[in-house]
Formats: sequence, C-alpha cells, structure tokens
Amino acid sequence: MPPFTTPGLDYFEHVETTSASPLALWAWWVDAPTWGDWSGWSRGSSVQGLFALGSQGVVVDRFGRKAPFTVTHLDRFRSMEIAASLPGATLVVRREIVGHTEGMTTFCHSAWLEGPAARLWRRPLRQRFSSEAKSNMRRLAYLADDSGINGRDRERLGHI
Repeated sequence: MPPFTTPGLDYFEHVETTSASPLALWAWWVDAPTWGDWSGWSRGSSVQGLFALGSQGVVVDRFGRKAPFTVTHLDRFRSMEIAASLPGATLVVRREIVGHTEGMTTFCHSAWLEGPAARLWRRPLRQRFSSEAKSNMRRLAYLADDSGINGRDRERLGHI
C-alpha cells in the first residue's frame, strides 16, 4: 500500500489466482484497446504510440466520460501503473504479478486516490471497485488463460 494512503479510505485492492501465464496477463494489460473486453469500467481505451513509461492515453468509461492517463510505472512483465486525471484528483491504478508457482499466477489490481478532491471520489470509486473488481479480474484471467500466447501477442510484447 502506498505510504500516503489511509487504510480503508483511499486504497482499494483485489487479488486473484489463475492458470494463465504472467506473460498472457501482461499481454492484456499493455493492450489498452482491449481493456473494455475484460473491464466493466472501460468502454474504450487508447494509448498514443507504444505502451511505455510516459505514454499517454485516454480511458472512456461506460458512460462515455473520458479520462486522460499517463503510464507512470512500468516494470516489464511484472507491474505497471497508470495515473488517470479526475476533476481535482488523480486515480492511480496498479496491476501487478505477485507470484507464479506450479502453473498458477497470482495477480493484484489496486487503485488509490491522490489530490485535494480525493475524498470526494472515495465513495463512488469504492463502490465501483468493490462491486466490479472481482468479476473484472476473473474475466481477465479467463481471457488470458483461453488466449495463451500466440504470434499476435508475441508481436505486441516485442516492442514494449
């Protein structure tokens, strides 16, 4: 948990385990246009150029609202963070592989709020995260496990 957050107020996380490989999960995480395939939060997403540290993009939520984001952390094949701009606050979303043993991968999605209006965003984001994180991550695990790593994925991963 980031050191500046208040447990239970600003920080949300969910952990899942899947038989999908870390590489398969990574392929979905860095392919912004596919985020809506597994995330109920996103109707569409795009990134300018390659998905790399400092890349900028836009997430369109299911209501059509656009939130610009920047890739603020990228540890290739392990973890990534994006920071999305909200009015008066920043939503930081982290996706991380936390373990891989005996053909099982454990991964975590977490989010936290920063900025002067963070407290105003807590309740709606907590409700969305708590109601959707589990099903979103299970959908991602299913898609990653079902897709495997094929030539298209290797091609996308090769230029990260």
